[in-house]
Amino acid sequence: MTLSTEACLQARKEKLCQRYPLPDSEALLITKRSNLAYFNDFQGTSGSCLLWRQQLIFFTDPRYYSAACGQCYYDEIVCFEGAFDPFLTDFLKSRPIRVLHVEPSLTLEQWQLWKENLSFLEIRPLVKPLAELRMIKDELELEEIRQSCAISINAFEQLRPLLAPGMREEEIAAELEYRSRRLGARKMSFDTIVAAGPSSAVPHHQTGSAVVEQGDALLLDWGARKRYCSDMTRTFFLGEPDEELSRIYRTVLEAQLSAIEQLKPGVKLLDVDNAARSVIKSSGYAEFFGHGTGHSLGIDIHEFPGISPRSAEVTAQPGMVLTIEPGIYLPGKGGVRIEDLIVVHADRLEILTAAMPKDYESALLG
Repeated sequence: MTLSTEACLQARKEKLCQRYPLPDSEALLITKRSNLAYFNDFQGTSGSCLLWRQQLIFFTDPRYYSAACGQCYYDEIVCFEGAFDPFLTDFLKSRPIRVLHVEPSLTLEQWQLWKENLSFLEIRPLVKPLAELRMIKDELELEEIRQSCAISINAFEQLRPLLAPGMREEEIAAELEYRSRRLGARKMSFDTIVAAGPSSAVPHHQTGSAVVEQGDALLLDWGARKRYCSDMTRTFFLGEPDEELSRIYRTVLEAQLSAIEQLKPGVKLLDVDNAARSVIKSSGYAEFFGHGTGHSLGIDIHEFPGISPRSAEVTAQPGMVLTIEPGIYLPGKGGVRIEDLIVVHADRLEILTAAMPKDYESALLG
């Protein structure tokens, strides 16, 4: 790892210790994979981390031990043989730990198992979730997200000349994903959404075998991923659309630009949501916009905070990375969503997807 990477990981550990100043009798067990990646960039599938006495102790099995030693920034790396639960029981028993804090994402089955096996101590769910610790991105994270966005944009630029009536949704998705991998993506951030015609009215349509026809709306929601996610949506038309689809495109674009204009440090995310929602409401389409205006992302595709009517207590802060993605969906006809990925800085917004045009003329293909 470079010095800058080590410095960023050390700073994250310090934030963790400051957020959870535990006495020697208490420890915090981290098991969620994205949280493990946040603190050490561990990419394996078997690992857990214990915060105890201001030290991070990483547990993994022999399959990942050598890789962990080479890529992890931890105070101690422990290799265990066999099942993890018996090992954890013995490890905790041999130390003066009487309270174990665990992540709220723990499954009920695991919770019950640990309550039984670790009866010699008290298990408590975290009151302050780790998600809040991750909502402000450091410069290393921002650069990772920028790289993923650049791949997403370049992949689409290669695909765009190929888009034409007669293509299947799954064919378009495959072409986009293939080009993303060729450009350096490790995988996609989520299952690519390609929705043609009436299917574009389903916000999270499952890409299928439907064929794109002349005059259809074509909604693409995709994001290449290296180490961090990216996410963007554009809606296109194969030829000139009918009057209503044209109208809702312009309405969604106005709503998105209004929300982006509202987004700045100190502004409540609820107000950002309201800015988009009020434009759509005044156009008579309020009932056809049924999701939040945006969300944060990072290692996970959906991270805290979201931008929705439930975001009353959260304000925008420098270092947040947020999507702005209003939409209007007309059942049986078609839908429009436009999504950009934005970094909030103290004095400006950095629109990571700005290279992808979204004016109405750019939405017309052929």
